[in-house]
Amino acid sequence: MIHVENLLPSQIYFSQDSIANSFSQKGKYKGENIGTVLDKVADVDDFIKGITICETPLRKGNEFITRWASMNNRSLWVAKELQLIGKFPNPKEFTAEGNIPEWMRTTKNGGECVVVRVFGKPKHPIAGKSFRPAPFWKFLHDITPANILEFLKNFKSVRIDSGYFSEDLTSGSGTKDDEEFLEKQQWFLDVSKDLAI
Repeated sequence: MIHVENLLPSQIYFSQDSIANSFSQKGKYKGENIGTVLDKVADVDDFIKGITICETPLRKGNEFITRWASMNNRSLWVAKELQLIGKFPNPKEFTAEGNIPEWMRTTKNGGECVVVRVFGKPKHPIAGKSFRPAPFWKFLHDITPANILEFLKNFKSVRIDSGYFSEDLTSGSGTKDDEEFLEKQQWFLDVSKDLAI
């Protein structure tokens, strides 16, 4: 049954553990960087028409928490940034319908945060003027190649100022978790190389 819910973006959670830094070539934004789309949003009400939400159980550690979540994770990222920069001060109507298939629910932190995957070699994964780089990037500039691995092993939050663009880098007990940990650790190492530390 389709209905609407009055919510702020901060009350909606990601269904995935990571997002690409650009939209699909086939969609409305035709491969544009999420930061560029953020700059272009003039009508928030019109923008959120492309975000559908539903109540769904999201994995957080070993538990599942039922929350409002969306399959439109890149659009949700933009909406959350709009809230951060003051363009989304009040709750708005989001369309609630359907469900998110289990195979699409890849988050392990309750949808509270995502990693933005980098394609190409930009200095930062997110373009545009509206996006404010998180402290993580400053910290990366302040450390040396010799201690970067230790830094990455212990750094818990990429986006510590907003609490949602972040990633827990603690390895798990199982092989799959450990492989994922190493994969994400490599992602950060690759980013650090692009930043010429």
